[in-house]
Amino acid sequence: MTARTARIAGLSAALIISVALSGCGILDDQASGKDTKVSVATPRDALLQAVPDEKTGAYKFDIKQNGVTINGVLDPVKKAYDVKVVTVQAGKGFKLTVNDSTKVLKEGTWVKISFSPANLQGLPKMPKKWMKVDLSKVKNAKDSLLQYDEDAADPGSTQLVVANSADVKDAGGGKYTGTTDLTKVTDSGIAEEETLTALGDKAKAVPFTATVAGGHLVSLVVDVPAAGKTKAYKYTVAYAGFGATATPTAPAAGEQTAATSAAYEYLNS
Repeated sequence: MTARTARIAGLSAALIISVALSGCGILDDQASGKDTKVSVATPRDALLQAVPDEKTGAYKFDIKQNGVTINGVLDPVKKAYDVKVVTVQAGKGFKLTVNDSTKVLKEGTWVKISFSPANLQGLPKMPKKWMKVDLSKVKNAKDSLLQYDEDAADPGSTQLVVANSADVKDAGGGKYTGTTDLTKVTDSGIAEEETLTALGDKAKAVPFTATVAGGHLVSLVVDVPAAGKTKAYKYTVAYAGFGATATPTAPAAGEQTAATSAAYEYLNS
């Protein structure tokens, strides 16, 4: 999910310059694709076992990080998702919120884009309805979350965090603690390159906590320390609704329209 987030954040920053002036229920073992009775050798193995994968049924997710919130519903089995990315960009006496929603199903791809405030000069005008996207008109559609990617099964990149972890301990009650090497999870979007540079060796042992319930990872929090010009912040992931979440569906006919030229310009920016 991170490539789209970076594009949205980058576009928001560009808009600021021009105007101011890129988820708990319990599944049964068969439905979830996970055997909750599998014995694991270490706490780290237990966490890896709990991470959702391509066999996990539909569930909800919520990801928060430094001015960006990503939430929605994902069904890895049916290769479908409904995701909303909210990016907040602030400048001197200025604040812009970008709401970027995407539905990806076998039947097609739809987007809905809005800005707040919406009446600022320089902002593109977008329909309020879901816009059906012609993927042939979009550059790098797969990298922009407009096509399903196998990596989407774990939108919070929790597998990367745990796979590159150390000193993982079972704190009891489904709680785990450990550290992760952020220099090896750069594709996750948890920390920008300048933050990693400022952190230096500290980036190789950043603390995290995780919670497992019903055999599923339901939360992960990475505590990124202050570095350079970046204040300390938390990267949080919550997964929920396993076994109790419906697969995303296409917008009703009356709720959709064709994507506009302004939308394609936005998506290709």
